[in-house]
Amino acid sequence: MLPVSQKTAYRDIRLLKQAGVLQIRYSKSREAFVPTGLAFTEPEWPENQTQKRYLEKIRRLCTLMVQIEGAEDPIAWYRTQYPGLSDRTRQRDFKELDKIGYQIGYNPLRNPDRDWDPHYEPGWYYEFPSGAYDITF
Repeated sequence: MLPVSQKTAYRDIRLLKQAGVLQIRYSKSREAFVPTGLAFTEPEWPENQTQKRYLEKIRRLCTLMVQIEGAEDPIAWYRTQYPGLSDRTRQRDFKELDKIGYQIGYNPLRNPDRDWDPHYEPGWYYEFPSGAYDITF
């Protein structure tokens, strides 16, 4: 389904499992990986600090994907969840999410280009892929 090698797919699965955001097992009858749960688990932190930071980023992005949509103010939510991280890191995280279809944006109170639109609403908006979490066990 994805244009990556089998080796890349196995590496990505291993990293997601190590970050505690993916619980799957291989089903011989289905000849595929199947989910065993949706809750995040405790990550397996490596001793290497560079690898640890990478897993922290993976875990943070996955957390954003499943939790931030309900936030009234995503910036305030992010700052509460990750108080030690900079605004630049937040901007990078939001940009990473945007690349995969998770858009977070703000409509200003006044927009001369959209003032004619009766459906225009100021405030935060989220455009997330539909059906992203329609997983059956």
